[in-house]
This record gives sequence, structure tokens and C-alpha cells, in this order.
Amino acid sequence: MAEVLVVRLLAPASPDSPGAEWLVVDSSGARRGNVQSGDPANAAALAAGRRVFVLVPGTA
Repeated sequence: MAEVLVVRLLAPASPDSPGAEWLVVDSSGARRGNVQSGDPANAAALAAGRRVFVLVPGTA
């Protein structure tokens, strides 16, 4: 399996809170860099050539 971009969408806590956190993991599941946060559109540049998993907040 190739590298994967994992994006976690965040529930809005306040108007200035980041909309998402993301990181790239390699084929063994190891992180490739640090967790980044901000507008989900900023993660788009990392998506090219990678599978993308998006985690969405929900309620029980």
C-alpha cells in the first residue's frame, strides 16, 4: 500500500478554530511528518497520488 493522507474534520468549537487536522502515513502506518491543522483545502496539495481517508465527526 502506498502513502495515505488522513484528514480528520473537526466539529467547530469556535469561529477561529481549525476546520481539520491531517497527516501522511507510509505503507507501514508510520507518520511522514507532523500533524498539520487548518482549513481542509490546505491539505489538497498533499492528496495528489495518495489515497485519502477522511474522518468525519458525528453524534451517537
